[in-house]
Amino acid sequence: MSTVKISELPLITALNANTAQTIFLAVDTITDVTGRFTGTTLAEGLYSHNVLNVGNNHIVLPNVVAQFAGSSDHYLQLNLQNNSGNGSGDIVITANNGTDSTYYIDMGLNGSSYNYDGFTYAKPLDGYLIVQGDTSATPGGNLVIGTTTPNKNVSILLGSIDSSGIIAQFVHNQGFKMIGKPIIFQDNTSQNTAAAPFAFSNASFLHANSGFIHANAAILKANAAFIVANSGAAFANTVADTAAQAIINAATADSKAVTAGNYANSAFLRANTPTHVANSAALYANGAFIQANAAFASANAIDSYAYFGYTHANSAFAKANNALANTTGTFAGSMTITDNLNVNGVIKFANSTISSTQPLVTISASNTGITQTPGGDGYVLHITGKHNVPTRVISDSYGANGQIVFPIFGGRAARGNVSHPSAVQTGDVLTRIGASGYGATTWQSGGTSRIDFVATENYTDTTRGSAIKFYNVETGSNTLVNIATFNANNVSFTGYVNPSKGVVYSPRLPAGLQTSITIDYVTDSVIKANCADNISITHSNYVAGKIVEVWLVNTDTQNHTVTHGCSVLNSTNKSTTATITAGSSMYLRFFSIDGDNANTFVSING
Repeated sequence: MSTVKISELPLITALNANTAQTIFLAVDTITDVTGRFTGTTLAEGLYSHNVLNVGNNHIVLPNVVAQFAGSSDHYLQLNLQNNSGNGSGDIVITANNGTDSTYYIDMGLNGSSYNYDGFTYAKPLDGYLIVQGDTSATPGGNLVIGTTTPNKNVSILLGSIDSSGIIAQFVHNQGFKMIGKPIIFQDNTSQNTAAAPFAFSNASFLHANSGFIHANAAILKANAAFIVANSGAAFANTVADTAAQAIINAATADSKAVTAGNYANSAFLRANTPTHVANSAALYANGAFIQANAAFASANAIDSYAYFGYTHANSAFAKANNALANTTGTFAGSMTITDNLNVNGVIKFANSTISSTQPLVTISASNTGITQTPGGDGYVLHITGKHNVPTRVISDSYGANGQIVFPIFGGRAARGNVSHPSAVQTGDVLTRIGASGYGATTWQSGGTSRIDFVATENYTDTTRGSAIKFYNVETGSNTLVNIATFNANNVSFTGYVNPSKGVVYSPRLPAGLQTSITIDYVTDSVIKANCADNISITHSNYVAGKIVEVWLVNTDTQNHTVTHGCSVLNSTNKSTTATITAGSSMYLRFFSIDGDNANTFVSING
């Protein structure tokens, strides 16, 4: 039986755009059946217990399920595109207990005509980053954005992806830095001045209200202190009674605050004179100022949290991308691919836990998407073709430089197991090709027609006898019958042979004039020889049931004697010889019935 090494097959450098025209080779190591499947099958149902590793690279990170890697002097991309303008494209990470409405983070981009009820925070072609927790106080829902690298900044960009687009930064060990201006408050007022007067006003105000000294040491603490101050009760608990009175006086437009409050109000008025001059100093300082700073602090807090969350999400997404680009481990779940799948590497399916009615790989071109359940255990590949057309599986081979190459569909069999194979024994089926038809309610489990490649001896490295056996079911029956067996040197039939155009034998034509002929029953069927003298016939390698026909032509002008080699009893002329007349022919038909000369008969004509 011929063999071929996969490493000797020609290389395919790219998959066909129509993946149904690309065929992969697969071997069922349990049943030792070799089969093939298309790229479409792989795209429609990819089940793997190994890491999806795309690109010629090794896995670099632990606990990853997919890794994508490549090399480009510009950029590499993982692209998700929703071709419907009314929808969006989303990358979602879900917690272990997440649902479609809770415990997830979603980064997405709306389509060109996006109009989805209930989600009005983003317009068409807007991008977004959303985290969803529980509606109760806990758990989940916080968004953290930041960098864990010391001495690095978190920047906010608008309008440009280079440094000119930076409008604000969170600077390491310095705090929040506004680069773009002005600052616009909730009441549509704005501040466009330098930070020094504002800082002085804050310093005066904080000096007057000693409870805020430590709060202003950092921007987050300052925001928290302002929020507490705006609560009234908290502010009153942290400052002197005169400060509380100053707040009350300020809220009621009473400009007579305590001295420290007046200093703070005066400083704040100096800082904000270009913006607000209409309100009274006390009301502005202790009312508008507190409210504006509270709103600004809240805005800062929200913006800070949003920015930190955005940065953290970017970091998480970057890690996710990196994980996808360098994935290894086990992917526990199902993957659905609705577009083409291009793989620059090796695809391996390894699953020994498939059920007895479930194939390892399913390929379906059915318009209903339904496939029949396999009828037994051990199915590796199950193909369902397109409705109302033949299911075709094609393998093409091309040879360069004048070489001839051809497709090979082979099967290998061994006893033992994949780690320790052992020799096959006499009668073992090496490969089986079967066909089955559907009856009234089920498929025929053993097939209705098959071809078995069978070992005819116990195998060694130098002895590997084989036969090919054909099986069919007779009309009106449901039982397979071995109708024909092809051995290395003979063919046997258990039924009738009905050649519609007769039987053609290969004649042997000895050159020249013969005086003796040896019949080899293994190789001879028809012999024609010329003679001009007496001629004798001997016999060798008798084969039981074999018929050999001999045509002799006497080209001489005299009669000659033919010694046919059979006994007197086993000849039609009751003699061991016959006379062939001058210029005539003789026809002898030898029939070996039991494999020796005593059981070989000759019929003589002429």
